[in-house]
This record gives sequence, structure tokens and C-alpha cells, in this order.
Amino acid sequence: MRMREWKKYERLGWTVLIGLLFIAVYGYTFNSGDQEEHLPYVYKLLHHELYQHDYIVPFQVTNFTVRFYFAWLLYGFGYFLPMPLTVITFYFICLGTMIYFTGRIAEEGSGWKNAFIIGPLIIFLLLNSFTISANSIFDNQLTCSCFASALSITAIFMCMKNRYYLASAVAGIASLFQVLIGLHVAILLMLIIALSMNDQKYKKVFFSFLTYLIFSSAMLVPIILRQFAGIPIADVKLYNDILFKFRNAHHYLPSYFPLKDYLKTIFCWILILLFSLICKTKWNKMVVSLMLFVTIGCLFYWVGFEKLNFTSLGKLQWFKTTGWITLLGIIPITKYLSKVIWFNRLSDKIISALRITIWPVSILLFVALSNSSFIPIEKLQIRYQMGNYLKSDLSKMHFWIATNTPKDCVILPLPDDDSFLCEAQRSIPVGYKAIIHEPFFLLPWYKNFYSIYGVGLLPGNINQHVIERTKLLYPNRPDSVIVCPININFRIWDISLTSRNMIQDKIIIHQEGIYLLCKFYKSGQ
Repeated sequence: MRMREWKKYERLGWTVLIGLLFIAVYGYTFNSGDQEEHLPYVYKLLHHELYQHDYIVPFQVTNFTVRFYFAWLLYGFGYFLPMPLTVITFYFICLGTMIYFTGRIAEEGSGWKNAFIIGPLIIFLLLNSFTISANSIFDNQLTCSCFASALSITAIFMCMKNRYYLASAVAGIASLFQVLIGLHVAILLMLIIALSMNDQKYKKVFFSFLTYLIFSSAMLVPIILRQFAGIPIADVKLYNDILFKFRNAHHYLPSYFPLKDYLKTIFCWILILLFSLICKTKWNKMVVSLMLFVTIGCLFYWVGFEKLNFTSLGKLQWFKTTGWITLLGIIPITKYLSKVIWFNRLSDKIISALRITIWPVSILLFVALSNSSFIPIEKLQIRYQMGNYLKSDLSKMHFWIATNTPKDCVILPLPDDDSFLCEAQRSIPVGYKAIIHEPFFLLPWYKNFYSIYGVGLLPGNINQHVIERTKLLYPNRPDSVIVCPININFRIWDISLTSRNMIQDKIIIHQEGIYLLCKFYKSGQ
């Protein structure tokens, strides 16, 4: 099937529109969630007086961590642009790159022009969560994984165009932002290269992987040295239990992954396999081979890690690769759809009719999303945290703290508050969301978390429900039983969950809705 050439900027227009539709469906969050591990690091670089007594940020700025290149990139741009604008600009670039190259891969693999539009619509609006291991194909907030994924999809497309060394170099750069994403894709690239060549394939694979190692070495070398040549772990079993069971079971343990994720992914992969058999092409063979390779790797990971207790395998988090198979499955899916006469004709008519409306619709959608506070649906007013959006009472509390409390104070937040560090920009004694996955940090972190919130490991359990357990205890946990290595100045209470006698004698500093900021009681006062 011969493809007509796209008009100038037409691909760009569709990329922008699909990106905005993605945000409309999944939302956009800022200064919360996984960004608790990313943005305070940047804020500290910009303003050294912040987070002086915090449990994680001082470690980040004085030690090399996997967030190093992400933080310094945003720090550089943060000198010239406000951080919300810097973050959303990079987010749009990463999201646009993902959409554009997903479309190019679908187009190249299926030989169908409309696949450039249909492919990303299917992947990002329908199949984004058809993965295993608590990771979607693309997130609704900027993290280091966004950079790594955008670079990785670029590398895969370059590999399909036989630019093997350049693809490997780009995958190496991806590892500077998220080492596992870059490594996983590099392994898949080597298989693609081996399947694409008859002569000298081993030579190509060897030098391609060497290229990857060279470009990723600025991240791989310090991480490997820390993992295998660092200070011996005082209590290996405790460290493994904290990392794999207490904190990150949703990323590491296959037996803990939700059943619905397995069912959705299996259903999707069966369709991909079926369409690959119906419409045979060389790229479909590649997709099926990668699917088989990843599946065998998942079985090997599960048996070795969970059944044979080879804990080193856990660091590989191989189940994350399932997202790339779902994404690449768009090749046989769009190839099949191109053969369905009625769908082909219908898509031609719809795309032709919408062509002149791409930019007007994109502009209107962008204006609506960036002014969500005016949308007459409260749930949507807080869903799109770009521009003018509705602030929750808890966020209002955070912003008041950022303006009205000493920059060196220490505040104990609610245990499930995953936006305090970013919005309040004050030190906390311990938090659940942001951690460094290495023993020097994780062992004392666990000790402090247990001492402050009263929740620790449950022997024999995988599913710890840490936050749920902490939320049950916290509302009625008096200041006097909290043991902390640093002085806490203030504490946040949720009065809808706390009994009146717990807060009746407290010195209230500020109130926003159901949230109180109170002086922290110290023993002896």
C-alpha cells in the first residue's frame, strides 16, 4: 500500500492534538505524587536555604543519585523560566515525542498512512494502562521516566530505520534519566538488530551494545560501583524486606501485581498475536519475537526472584518491559485495521474532515485545560493542574506554610500527603513517597518511619498496605509517643479523622478546611 506524503506541519498538528486529548483523558498533575522524589531536589538547587533538615533532599544534593541528570537539567532551565512552565514544557516535549514516534513506528510497520494517527490514539487513549508492574506506557506528570521513555521510543524507531549505532546511543542517553528503561530498551534493540540482519549480525549486536554502554556509562558506572563495591549491608534480609515488601512490592513482586493488570495485558497480547498471524509482515515477526522474549524473561524473573530467592534479579524489574510490547503491538493492530475496508474508508473520511480543524481544536482544548478552574465540574477543576486550576484545602495549607513559616522549620505532614515537599517546600522528618533505594538511606529511613508513624513490617506478609495502616494510626497518635532524631516544630492534623480530645489543647497556627497546622508538643514542655 503506497503512502501519500503528509503536508508540512500536519504530523505536528496531529501530535499536539493527540497529546492534549491524552491530558484530557488522564489529567495532568504537578508538584505531587512521584514528583516528591524529583522536584524538591530541583528547588533545593535553586534555593539553598530550603529543606535544611529534611530526611531526603540533603542526601540528594550531596550524593550522586539516579535523579541527578533530571534535576540538573530542570535546574538549568529553572534559572530562566518559572518551574511550572519549565516542567510542563518538558512534559509536552516528552509526550509529543512519544506520540510522534509511536505514530511513525505504526506507519512504518503497517505501511498505512492513517496509522500515524490511529496508532497513537489506540495506544495512549485506550491501551495506556495495559501493562504490568504498576507502570503505564506514559505518565500524567513529568518524571525522569518521561525523558527516558521519549528517548527510548526514538531509539526504537531509529533501529527500525537501520540506524543501529545511533539508536543504541540514544538508548544510552535514556539511561541517564531512568537507568532501567534505557537498559530494557537496549536489550530489546539488540534482539531487533539480530532479527533484522542475516550477515554480521553478531558484530552489529556487539558494537551496538558497546555504544549503549559508552553513552550510559555516566549513570551505569557510579550505580554499579555503589551496588557491588559499596559499604557492606549490615542487615541484608531487613534491607530486602524493606525494599521488596514494605515499600515497593507493587514494582518488584509479580505475586502482588493486580490480577486486572495481568488480564488486560494478556487480552491485549492475544489480539496482537492474532493480528500478527492474520497479517504477516517482517515487523509482525519482530513483535511476536519480542513478545516471546519478554514473556520468557518474566517467567524467569518470577521463578528466580520469588521462588528461588535470587534477590539480585529484583533490581532488573523485568515486568516493566511489558509496556513496550503493548506499544509495539500497534504495528500488527494498525496493519489489520488497514485491511478492514470499512474501517479504512471511514478513517479516511473522518481524518480528511478533521484536518482543517486540528489547530483550532487544539488551541481551544489547551485553553480549556489550562483554565480548568472555570469548568463547571468540580472534579475536573483539580484534574488539570496547569495554569488556573482549583486548589484543594490541603494544597492551600501547603502554600500558606511556604509563605508564612520559617524556611528551616520541620513539619510532620499527614502520612498520605504526597504533595507537601513540593508545595510547602519545608523539611519533614520522614515521608513515604520519596526514597533513595540504597541501604545507606533505606535502613535509617525505615527506622524513622516506624518510630514516627508506628507502622513497620508484618512478618510473612507481602501486601503491607503501608499507607492504609499508617492513616488508621496517625489521627490518634499523640505527639508524646513520636520519636524523631530531629526537632519537629509543627504538625498537620485532619480534624475529620481525629478525635476532639487529641487536638483540644493544641496551639493552632492555621486552618484550611478540615486541616489544622498546630505546634508540635515536645516532651518536657
